Amino acid sequence: MAADEERRLSARLQTLIGAGRGVPELAGLRAEAAARMGPDHEITLAVEHALEVSRDAGRTPAKSLPVWVALGDRATRSLPPGSTTAVAIRARHRRQLRACGRPDDLDTLVELCRRETDPDARTDLAAALRDRARFGGHDDDLGEALGIIEREEARRGADHVAAVAARRIRVEVLLALGRADAALPLAEQLAGGDDADVDAGDGLPGPRVLLAEALLPAGRIAEAGRVARLAYALHPGAFDPARPLLVVARSEPRPAARATARAALERRRAFFPPESHYVAEAARLVEELAC
Repeated sequence: MAADEERRLSARLQTLIGAGRGVPELAGLRAEAAARMGPDHEITLAVEHALEVSRDAGRTPAKSLPVWVALGDRATRSLPPGSTTAVAIRARHRRQLRACGRPDDLDTLVELCRRETDPDARTDLAAALRDRARFGGHDDDLGEALGIIEREEARRGADHVAAVAARRIRVEVLLALGRADAALPLAEQLAGGDDADVDAGDGLPGPRVLLAEALLPAGRIAEAGRVARLAYALHPGAFDPARPLLVVARSEPRPAARATARAALERRRAFFPPESHYVAEAARLVEELAC
């Protein structure tokens, strides 16, 4: 009887997810699952995972993070570590840590990724190391991140979705290492792919943003600005819509550049914690252009 109830609830969950239903329907299903199966049953936690993912669309990473910490604690107490729901909750927790982007968040994220058995955490680790390097003082992070990415691409195969994500991180790491000559061809390849105009919703920069960033150190400033403007226009609701604006600012004459950089900083301040590398990066550009 319990197995039948679990299958029924699971089917309803998949139907709601497939139909793109939002918070009210998922909250109702979560209440029903908790009443029938208990608050810490796997199906209840699976519904709660979907519910909180839906709620994330309306809250900042700083407000979201405590929710995922608490949900992760419950999953750790109630579920086997390899269960699908437990893995999904831990992955979302990692994403919110990276989205917060503060030094302590990134240190915690790196530690969690090193302990994680989910293979997708290897890509998360590379992204966290790249982000942590933005603060300085972590000279070995970029080299380690590049090594992780190279192994992930070789292990996954060229067309695997995780390998595509890994290549996007590779571009970021190569640019941070000052290897624009290697980053630009890869960015051009990614921007020419079938998913160039699709927001993957994974918190990583889109292919066009990466291409714009790779064009700057190559000296193709005007082209970088055009690509960045297109990326901004196509994905105004992206995870970090201010990121292409930083490229636009670097491609404009000084008066316009100052205004664009300030707009990017305000957008980031409105969404990311003030101590995050996102805000710090935009603030540095505003200061640079003010000189």
